[in-house]
Amino acid sequence: MMLKSRQKRGFTLIELLVVIAIIAVLAAILFPVYSRVREKSRQSSCLSNLRQIGTALRSYIEDHTPYFPYSTAPSVCPVIIGQVFRPGWVGNSLQPYMKNIQLFQCPSGRHVWVNDLTPDANDPMLNDPNDCPQVAYRVDYSYNYRVYSSDLPGYDPLGFRSDFSLVEQPTQLAMFWDSANPWMMWGNTLVFWTLDVTWFENKQFDRTHWHNETNNFLFADGHAKAMKFTNMTWANFFNYGPEDAQYNYPITRRP
Repeated sequence: MMLKSRQKRGFTLIELLVVIAIIAVLAAILFPVYSRVREKSRQSSCLSNLRQIGTALRSYIEDHTPYFPYSTAPSVCPVIIGQVFRPGWVGNSLQPYMKNIQLFQCPSGRHVWVNDLTPDANDPMLNDPNDCPQVAYRVDYSYNYRVYSSDLPGYDPLGFRSDFSLVEQPTQLAMFWDSANPWMMWGNTLVFWTLDVTWFENKQFDRTHWHNETNNFLFADGHAKAMKFTNMTWANFFNYGPEDAQYNYPITRRP
């Protein structure tokens, strides 16, 4: 008795379309989850950077008791920690306390060359403070100059130098945060963009909320935290105490 041979049946067009549709649905569900998980990892690295910057800042304060590094106002020069072509008055203030200057680059930031100088791989970054810059690198953080005021002790015409002991709420006062502005660290000098309160009022933080719709902040007491800029208050950027009317006022609006 002869057995009938079975004929192999392939997938029909409808079955193939169903499989493709299922794969597409799964991809649509899983890809955003993967993106959020990946960004969460980058955010953790960024927070680690800020904590280490905070450690360097506190070490500087301890060695220069009890002052912060110098700052400048935007009307004077839109940079802080170091000024372009100014011989090192504060140019290398934090560098001796840091393992590497790559800490100033956020994993989610836009790492680009931001000047027309020819990059030199052999250029000693942060070398001689009297030497002119040879190469520029992107810095992904801004530094808060608004904690300083000309009526505080330690005022200097080159900038404002505040006493750490005068900070009203160290756990609330933001010192560094994510920045999307194309400022840089030169080959021998760290350069940070300083921002006036109008930057907050114009809601420019939404340019840097790449950490799953949040921004990373380093506070004066050394802790780093991810927050939505819409939840920030004036006390997060100015040296206000709870008794001040502006303390809990949203930073996106002027009191």
